[in-house]
Amino acid sequence: MLRLLKVCLSILSLAGSQVSAQTTPDHVYQTVQGTLNVLEMINEANFSTSKPANTSVEPALPRHVLQLARDVWRKTQLLRFMNGLPTSALEPVPSRQIKPADVKLTVDQIFEQLVGVLPAYGIEDIPELPALTSGKKPTDVFQSLLKLSASLDGLGIPSTVPNDVHQCPSSEFLAPKAG
Repeated sequence: MLRLLKVCLSILSLAGSQVSAQTTPDHVYQTVQGTLNVLEMINEANFSTSKPANTSVEPALPRHVLQLARDVWRKTQLLRFMNGLPTSALEPVPSRQIKPADVKLTVDQIFEQLVGVLPAYGIEDIPELPALTSGKKPTDVFQSLLKLSASLDGLGIPSTVPNDVHQCPSSEFLAPKAG
């Protein structure tokens, strides 16, 4: 029985690695665009607008995209905290070369966390992800994440400032201390 369990777990881990190997910037871009749709619904329900993001950037590498996605994650957690919803932390950054699958994991979590905020704004519909486009590069994803960040700023989330690098990497800084 234990042997069968080990075989099943190894098959699942192989399948997961094949899926992550097939992840491209196109898949990440699709999720970010879906997340932008969610934030558009929230901004509309909140009667707020966001400033246009400066999307003229140098070519970005996956590590740059991941770092920006982690900043958007931080803002997402602040939005959840401001709405009385539970917050969570991200896993540490992998100590290897960043792949699109690493970024996809983070933006998928951002999408799920923001969908969880919809009821706080009286929104019951969950938007579907847009159709998959092709030919996207990490820079395209980076530009979309800049728009996402600006959209969160429109909801009153404070912008990232230089001393934010000193914050605790977990969500402990968001939760009130017990006792």
